[in-house]
Amino acid sequence: LGPPSATMLADKSNLFVLAMALLVAALIPLGAYLDKQMRLPRSSDVLLASFPRSGSFWVRFMLAHAAVGDAVVVDFHNLEELFPDLEYGPNRKIYVGEDKPSAEQEGFMRLHKRVELPPIYKSHMPLIAGAEPPCFDSIGPGVEEFACQCPNCPPHFKRVIYLVRDGRDVMCSYYSFQKTLGHESANATFVEFLQSEVYPGVSWAKHASSYSDFPTPEVSAASGKSEADEQKAPEVLWLRYEDLHEDPLRELKRIMKFLGVRATEVVLKESVRKSGYEVMRETEEDGGLKLFDKHYSQRDPSFRVVRKGKVGSWRECFAKEGSPEEIDEEARKVFNAESFATMKKLGYLEDENWS
Repeated sequence: LGPPSATMLADKSNLFVLAMALLVAALIPLGAYLDKQMRLPRSSDVLLASFPRSGSFWVRFMLAHAAVGDAVVVDFHNLEELFPDLEYGPNRKIYVGEDKPSAEQEGFMRLHKRVELPPIYKSHMPLIAGAEPPCFDSIGPGVEEFACQCPNCPPHFKRVIYLVRDGRDVMCSYYSFQKTLGHESANATFVEFLQSEVYPGVSWAKHASSYSDFPTPEVSAASGKSEADEQKAPEVLWLRYEDLHEDPLRELKRIMKFLGVRATEVVLKESVRKSGYEVMRETEEDGGLKLFDKHYSQRDPSFRVVRKGKVGSWRECFAKEGSPEEIDEEARKVFNAESFATMKKLGYLEDENWS
């Protein structure tokens, strides 16, 4: 046989080029798919979601103490390492593999825990139908660096713990929080604050409602849902801030059951004790706050994350000026217009003329 002709070589070259083109064409969508999968929650991940000022620090402190015991002194710095806030840009980069964990984070990953919890991530994101990675759109005014629809992607989490609190207490606490933080939205009356657009970009009522149509553990068990149905929506455990106040041990047990984690009565009682209001307040005073110290160093000296921790403190904001025993009619009207239906649905109110 003689050497290959120029025509044969050209044909082979063309076939090679065609094969490479087909390979590239196949790899591009594959790469996009893998990139998307990297940015989506893993099946074991749990989202702790809430509107701001609903008690997420309290829940995370209890879980942290249950997990690490006396191996680590839990504070507001390492709490962010144990249960990262996905709205914080650096945490998002680590979550999707664009950056490496810090040495401190890696240390917590290697730490032997007495109670092994699944990965838990905190977020104030509402549940937005159709939210998909990558993250391009920010949620809420002035928070481009910190918050976006994905990789939070609440609809893609298999399990969500939703912490809800009386909307009146929430908005009163949030007003004080924003004011002492130095946010411009709080340079107004309380009624104006109720009407303003604040982070996370939706009202308290819309936030709570966005999670309310998904199955609870009790509903899932009773309905005999198929695996395919389970894949379409997260299972949501609802925690009421008021129930945490009434019996924190009982509610912590509910969380552990939802997570599929076993912990002794001794461990859980100790976790509740170490996460009490006075202990958390002292921890904040002594050790400071990781993210707030870094990004809001010029805040008012009176600013506190652990503020009052009470049920029913909304009266200080809704009271009529000069008559603290009476409700300001305009404040009640504005709040009801946005939130009464949700408050009634969640069992907080029965009558619009509450006082």
